[in-house]
Amino acid sequence: MQIKSFSVKNFKNFQNRVSFDFSKIRDYGFNSALIKNGLVNKALVYGYNDSGKTNLGLAIMDITRHLGCGSSILSHDTYYLNAYSADECAEFTYVFLNNGQKEIIYSYKVGEDMRLQTEEVQVDGKLFFQFNHRTGKYINNFIDAKDIAITQKSKDESALKFMKEAIPNLSKDSTINEIVDFADAMVFSSSIRNRNDFDNGMYIEDIVSFIIENDYVKDFESFLDKCDIHYDLLAIEASSGQSIGAIHDGKTVEFLDMASSGIYSLLVLYYRLKNKEKPLKFLYLDDFDSFYNFKLAKHVLSYINSDHSFQSVLTSNNSYLADNAFMRPDCYFLIKNGTIKSFADRTDKTIREGNSLEHLLISGAFE
Repeated sequence: MQIKSFSVKNFKNFQNRVSFDFSKIRDYGFNSALIKNGLVNKALVYGYNDSGKTNLGLAIMDITRHLGCGSSILSHDTYYLNAYSADECAEFTYVFLNNGQKEIIYSYKVGEDMRLQTEEVQVDGKLFFQFNHRTGKYINNFIDAKDIAITQKSKDESALKFMKEAIPNLSKDSTINEIVDFADAMVFSSSIRNRNDFDNGMYIEDIVSFIIENDYVKDFESFLDKCDIHYDLLAIEASSGQSIGAIHDGKTVEFLDMASSGIYSLLVLYYRLKNKEKPLKFLYLDDFDSFYNFKLAKHVLSYINSDHSFQSVLTSNNSYLADNAFMRPDCYFLIKNGTIKSFADRTDKTIREGNSLEHLLISGAFE
């Protein structure tokens, strides 16, 4: 399953409805592997500071708070609703395209207290489910969940997630399962601001332990190799306990002692990619190249784009990544003034493979 389009309204700096459409593709004859099932599978979003790149990621990932395992990085401890809006709820709408090419729409509203107010599911234009968390009234046309007493769910729980957990033998192809399982396989990652504590209590040492305990040391070494960073790594005993060692000039030193900010960022990325019980389905990397030089940034971009098993959105401020050698104009997006459009849709001119996207971006051709 993939996200066909997403829209949000009255969330953080998005007062009016903002839509991110992955279905508006062109017939470019290059980098076609970035398109999957007629949808953009790999996207890179540009935007000025304070344009909403981070908030876009938080908005898309909001579904994980209700249906998935959630994340402390999505706790929204500060403001949730738009400060200038009189509306009492934020509105989220996800349009999915499943493997059978069915269009599944999951929409919901969230109040200022960050609790669900309503939920609704449509399949190919037909209403299948509707639940009002304020009144308890609902419409349930799910045949495989028809006998579930939805009103017995806890106050803050998603009705959709409640139904999934209440039916242990629910079919894998059930629409309920498809939506909840997708949300549970979404990952958000942002550039680390503190190499010691990058996610509300998650420490770099915890990632090292994760790698060692799962016997991923050589796999992590291979990951670095693909990013054109070469180390001979092994698990070692250090004064602080088990750690990762790097063989350098015949000597073994602690890997963390010699790691740069870019390496720390790669550690976080590797952890985000690997630390999932289910195969990754959607990845949002915000400011993914903040600690990378241009060469490493291109390697990481190529690495992410080479894995077609999941849909991804990366954000960046670096114009040198705007290059038809890596992606294509309908996979590059610019967020500005509350609109998200691809490069292809932000100009009336025909963009050819030989055109310099970086020059067009810098010159304001997509403004």
